[in-house]
Amino acid sequence: MMMTSPHEIDLPLPLATASLAATRHFRSLRRLAIHMMLHHDGLICNIILNHINCGGYGRVMNQHDAVPDWASGRVFDYPRGWFVVATPESIPASEAVALPFFGRTLVAFRGADGDVAILDSVCPHMGASLAIGGVVEEGEVRCPFHHWRFGPDGRCSHIPYSKLIPPQAKVHSYPVREQNGLVLLWFDPEHGAPDYEIPDLDDYYDQQWVPWAIVRRDIRTVPLEIVDNIADSAHLGPVHQSWPRVFEVEFDGHRAIQTQFASHETLTDIPGGEMKTVATYHGPSYLLTSIEGRYRSWMLLAHTPIDQSHVAVWYGLMIRSDDGVTPEFQEIAREYAAAGQVSAYQDVDIWENKSLSERPALCRDDGPILDARRWYTQFLKPRARAETSEITQ
Repeated sequence: MMMTSPHEIDLPLPLATASLAATRHFRSLRRLAIHMMLHHDGLICNIILNHINCGGYGRVMNQHDAVPDWASGRVFDYPRGWFVVATPESIPASEAVALPFFGRTLVAFRGADGDVAILDSVCPHMGASLAIGGVVEEGEVRCPFHHWRFGPDGRCSHIPYSKLIPPQAKVHSYPVREQNGLVLLWFDPEHGAPDYEIPDLDDYYDQQWVPWAIVRRDIRTVPLEIVDNIADSAHLGPVHQSWPRVFEVEFDGHRAIQTQFASHETLTDIPGGEMKTVATYHGPSYLLTSIEGRYRSWMLLAHTPIDQSHVAVWYGLMIRSDDGVTPEFQEIAREYAAAGQVSAYQDVDIWENKSLSERPALCRDDGPILDARRWYTQFLKPRARAETSEITQ
């Protein structure tokens, strides 16, 4: 009798009797099945697996090849949602700005009304880049190759040597918001309309608050590494010297909400004092945290995929003064924001130098990390499928 490992099951026709060609065919099918589970619909994967099992190739897939439970149903390379892509001052009125995100280059410019427009940058005429060498002319972006001009809606409005504009002369125009001192873009692989909004912060416009100064840092990581943190209670002590007395996580539609009461060395009235934080993911990338520590403050830690292995991390901290914003308090606010940045970047340094664990060996007290991952995958599925998925804590 052929001996098998605990993870392999003999089928009626053992692998030993299969030809070399059949063995190679089995391996190719197995690799294809894994790819389909990770990136496509499970139906196709099941068909392939049935072919392997019923066709007599000798064994089913090793359990370590299977897609993790939390990742089932993933389809898109990049999630659907609102993403920070710029600050308003980085997009001047008369300049086309290249924005390399989501594995492509986008072009941002301001239309005749002064609002930011963001388009796919590949000209549909002959493939030139609207972002490299493009010129803003009359509130539209002009291609450097043949001077075709595209408006904020993505449609070609002018060809200098022809009165006839082809109906296919258009590029995708992304929904854009300017709010809270940020430029936000709605990315959706299905090109659907936004199904949630980023909240407006009244405090950003309040004279008693020092607004945040946004800092961008590009790192080598994947978004899931960052999202794990919303549920990872056990890292707080070793990384941040913060020991939570209360740590709770709730998943509510497009939001993931973490509430904690914890000691902190730098952001409280006294070293090691307690502060309350409520950190809320609004969609897959925009994390906004209310902090009640030495000062009332809001912390932003957003992330935007550049490509499959790099992410732009955006940090900002704004602080409230009970006695008015004086020059002295502005200096205090800068120091407090710098201390917050040190704390935030303690995570960033780890994200940039670790490997993604698809099947982490979790213990009972690690926090609901797999629930956070299941919550996150709703943004990687077609919208209709995501709406029918059951999210549990």
